[in-house]
Amino acid sequence: MTVASEVNRSGPYIGNGVTTIFNYGFRILDEDHLKVIRTEAGVETVLVIDTDYIVSDVGEASGGQVALTVAPTATQTITILRNVPFTQETDLENQGAYFAETIEAALDLAVMRDQELSERVDRSDSAATAADRQATAIDRAAAAASVAAAQSLLAETVEARDIAVALSGPAPANTFKANATGATAPPQDITGAQAAALLPVFASGAKGVVPAPTAGDIADGAYLNAAGIWVPKKVVRIPGWLTIIRHSATSTNGTSSGTWAFPGNALSASTVMFNYGSFITGCKLYSARWVVAWNPNATTASPNGVALATADSGPTNVVHISVFTRASTTTPVVDGADVTATLQALITAGTSKFICHQVVGNGTTGPMIYSSEIELMWEFTGT
Repeated sequence: MTVASEVNRSGPYIGNGVTTIFNYGFRILDEDHLKVIRTEAGVETVLVIDTDYIVSDVGEASGGQVALTVAPTATQTITILRNVPFTQETDLENQGAYFAETIEAALDLAVMRDQELSERVDRSDSAATAADRQATAIDRAAAAASVAAAQSLLAETVEARDIAVALSGPAPANTFKANATGATAPPQDITGAQAAALLPVFASGAKGVVPAPTAGDIADGAYLNAAGIWVPKKVVRIPGWLTIIRHSATSTNGTSSGTWAFPGNALSASTVMFNYGSFITGCKLYSARWVVAWNPNATTASPNGVALATADSGPTNVVHISVFTRASTTTPVVDGADVTATLQALITAGTSKFICHQVVGNGTTGPMIYSSEIELMWEFTGT
């Protein structure tokens, strides 16, 4: 029989996890003249006859079948190659008998060996070509990586230049230069609020931005403690009094004149100096209430009156703080008025004044003062 075909390879066949029978389309002289290769992920495994597969139809011109013991998966391929030995076992003796079939089989085996060699050479060329392509791809990838690195370096250089230009130029008044974008970027003008957001908050044992007080903290005069917490100031209120006329059964009588005047001598014992502003600066006068016990001594419908006043030496610059008037009564009464605002203004300004009285009569009689005091409540704040 002749070798009429150059085919000595079948496949590759793609597995499906089910099929185990695969055809080979060329003639072989022995079941060992096949090489069955299973390939997966570029790795080739040569299967073992009678263990991994069996061969049928040996000697058929059209080929035969290979039956695998395990079906290849979808990630595997099967390739069947002719694989004849590189030996010559036909022995012809001189003047001996021989058969044409024996000579033809030896010749067929030689042709098959030539075809196998040709297939190996072709595969070597293909492998070389693939290797060349892979090397070319690697070279191109390396070149692309070099270009990318150069572009990145150029971008960083440009960015560094932009930063240097931005930092070296004049900055607008009352602005900050920083990066508040949350990502790498050149510095830019940011607002005070953005700058504050970048800084840590003041807390116990750590430096940082002082937390803003609330409206209530401001109203309470709160202070920031070492833990970074706004704490209300401690408030202490101390009562006191300013006696202008001491309690007495004997009154300080006023004139019956119809104009305001000082009872008795203008700056007598019924006048006191108010100069707290000189040594209580910063202390808050929480409240001040003038309380006067007096008898209007008004026998007619025309009123008599008493006034609390401030004055300078002389007396000059007399200013009434509060005034009470009553008519048609001769019964002693007690009147009171809030004078906090006036006295606190004197304390704040650090002004010394005389605190005194003026009275007014109705032309017939005049008022009588038994006592006059200013009840004081001082407020001190501290930490």
